[in-house]
Amino acid sequence: MKSQSLKIAMLVALLTTSIVAKSQESVAQIGADDSNVSLKFDARLDGVYEHYSDELIPSPDDKMGFQGSYLKLILSGKINDKFSYAFRYRMYKDAGKPREFFNATDWINLTYQADKHWSVTAGKQVVAVGTYEYDYAPIDVYYASYYWNHCNPYQIGVAVTNTIDEGNKISAQITNSPYSEESLDGLFAYNLIWYGTIKPWWHTIYSVNMMEHAKGHFVNYLALGNQLKFGDATVELDWINRYVGNGTKYFKDYTVVGLVDYKIGRFNLQVKAGYDRNANEMTKYYDTLVTPGVDQAFWGCAVEYHPIAERKNKVRVHASFNNDGRHKNTFLIGVRWQMEVLKLNF
Repeated sequence: MKSQSLKIAMLVALLTTSIVAKSQESVAQIGADDSNVSLKFDARLDGVYEHYSDELIPSPDDKMGFQGSYLKLILSGKINDKFSYAFRYRMYKDAGKPREFFNATDWINLTYQADKHWSVTAGKQVVAVGTYEYDYAPIDVYYASYYWNHCNPYQIGVAVTNTIDEGNKISAQITNSPYSEESLDGLFAYNLIWYGTIKPWWHTIYSVNMMEHAKGHFVNYLALGNQLKFGDATVELDWINRYVGNGTKYFKDYTVVGLVDYKIGRFNLQVKAGYDRNANEMTKYYDTLVTPGVDQAFWGCAVEYHPIAERKNKVRVHASFNNDGRHKNTFLIGVRWQMEVLKLNF
């Protein structure tokens, strides 16, 4: 108990004393830009050094080298005033697995914009779970929670979105379940999400979710993501509670993440920490993403430099350090760039 209290105290200290705004990919944000056709590639290369602590007996040798982290093709556009499309393909992801033709496709969908308030999106898309860490494009994430590293957020389904005003959207979505392990197994996820603005400086991504992990048995989510903006500083506080029922307890299976990002000219400074815990005992039905017995914190820091001031998102140089809360420290330095191939208006 003392060890757990110490972990929580350390996490709170990190969140309240630490020092971003990335591309997001939620169901209400994915879609075409104003172009009829936009085609681009997005790539990230990293040099990585991993050091393992002596707590492991025997301790693995340190690892180092260069790696291609991401290579994505992104195609989007408008068919007419009512229909638009979006497609993102990761060149290597799970390409050899037979589960499915769309394995390496993060999303491919068609949106019908009925009017300025209502739209319907069908196809592969991001499962609508709240919180900001979950919402970042993976190319913008250097280190993450246990939950983020184990969930499969891209699923085929349909979503209906109501844009209330410029700062508020609500989406209702049905997709295949992220807990599904086989095709056509009849497992679904039912999601309701709100992208909101409470104050000009306080934005939210809140959701409630029912995700089948076995036929007729659900992992129920309450996900609360908060983003607070204070001048050049951005603070994000996320909390996801998961409840399975069948002998499990509320507030025993959760993920909490905090991030502080501060902009100085062309630089971004970031500190991030999080904690995943599932204190439920193993039952017949349980959360398979953060399994009973997981009790793990992580923390890290990063710096980004954007050498092209007028086109900030086109080139980024980054470095980060993180501790996985167990036995591994990782340092990486890399570059991310976007290659715009085609952009047409007609």
